[in-house]
Amino acid sequence: MLLIAGTTAFALPASPVRTAALLSEIAFVLLAAVHRLLPRNSRWQRISSPAYTFLTMNVAALSAIAVFLVQPQKLWRPTRVNTGHAFRYMS
Repeated sequence: MLLIAGTTAFALPASPVRTAALLSEIAFVLLAAVHRLLPRNSRWQRISSPAYTFLTMNVAALSAIAVFLVQPQKLWRPTRVNTGHAFRYMS
């Protein structure tokens, strides 16, 4: 969604609306980027939290597409469990 908004903002003719759209999107992304650098429970972190969450969820949604495009062996590896220790504690 954010990617589409940014792309369409560049397609707008040069005008104050285009400038406002681009600046607001840049401010939104910067706010999300500095979220983890801000002091915990500060006012600025509370303000940046929705932007950070929204951006994180969009990245996760885009990453989920890989499940359909990449072979499962590259995404997941079989779990290896050392059963020797488990039986020692059970007896």
